[in-house]
Order: sequence, then C-alpha cells, then structure tokens
Amino acid sequence: MASAAYAGFHAPPPGSLPADLEALLRLWRRQHPPLLQLLAELGCTVIDHDYQPALLDPEGYLSRADLADPMVRARCAAIEGVSAYISFVIENDEGEVIGYWHGPEQRSLHEAPIVKLEARGRFQLLPGRHLIEALLGELGRADPAAAGDFARLFAGLGIAAPTRGRSEPAWPDAATHPASLQQRLYEAALDPRRH
Repeated sequence: MASAAYAGFHAPPPGSLPADLEALLRLWRRQHPPLLQLLAELGCTVIDHDYQPALLDPEGYLSRADLADPMVRARCAAIEGVSAYISFVIENDEGEVIGYWHGPEQRSLHEAPIVKLEARGRFQLLPGRHLIEALLGELGRADPAAAGDFARLFAGLGIAAPTRGRSEPAWPDAATHPASLQQRLYEAALDPRRH
C-alpha cells in the first residue's frame, strides 16, 4: 500500500523534524535499551524503514474472496488514498498506526496534526500538538497517573512530552479531516462515474 510511512526520516537535516520525533528516532536507531523498554511498556514500536505494518497491507490479512468484494476493495482504496498523506511513525500492540497527517494541503511535520488509523480501518485525529503528547493523551484517558509517569520517563530520555489536563485538550486543526477524505475516496471507488 502506498504510504508516506517513515518517508524522509532516515537522515534528515538537523531541525527538520519536530524535537520529540527527532529525539525518539535518534534513540531508536541506537536501539537505546531504556527507550525500547519504555515503548514496550506502552505497547508501541517505531515503524522502521524496512517494516510494513499489517494494517497497511490488506493483501496480508484479507482473503482473495474478501478482496474480490467491491465494497472491501473500495474500503482498501480509501485507506490507501488517505494513508498517502500520512507519515506513520508508531504501531501499537493493537496493530493501529499513528503518525503525522499532512493532508492534501501537504502540511509539514512541524504543523501536521497527529492521526491514528484504527484497527477497524477508521482515521481519527488525536489531541495534542506533538507525537509523544498524543500517545500519552491516549493513555491518559484511561489512566492519567500512568500518563504522567510515562511523560517523566520520556523527559528523562530527553524527549519532551508536554501533557495537558483533561480540561485543556489541544485539539488539532485540519483543513481536510482524514475521515472526510476517506469517505469521499470510498464513495468514488464504489462509483467512479459519480465523482
């Protein structure tokens, strides 16, 4: 499946990545044991340049019969179309993938909202202005104390992880919402004559 996953993250110029992503990738490349342990406790892994998450490869989990169904093919085409505007960075233990939503507007990594492709194939913008903040925000909804603990652990590794209280979520703005684009692409794939 075409995707911007991990694109341009291999040897970026200094300062071209958001600070938390740059620090995360630097430690990941070194296979830094404390980072690996922290990510394992969060149930997350970094999507490396030679790894394709299962959710982004429908031929890996759908049968031939599934792929022959026009609705399934349209759904896969819509996911692929939206994913082309995302730089995926993280996969969680549920197989969901998280990254930066550039959208058709081609927002830079510094400006891109954080997006998640859920295991059910739906796209969701996550609250938070930074990747680590969004990851911890997901955790914080279930366990605010654990999110605070993880934020301190990330900070100890030099990865800034701003956290916000429940009363002040930082919801991202996006000119084009990934779920809206997904619906339009799905409808177009089902009936190209109407679009």
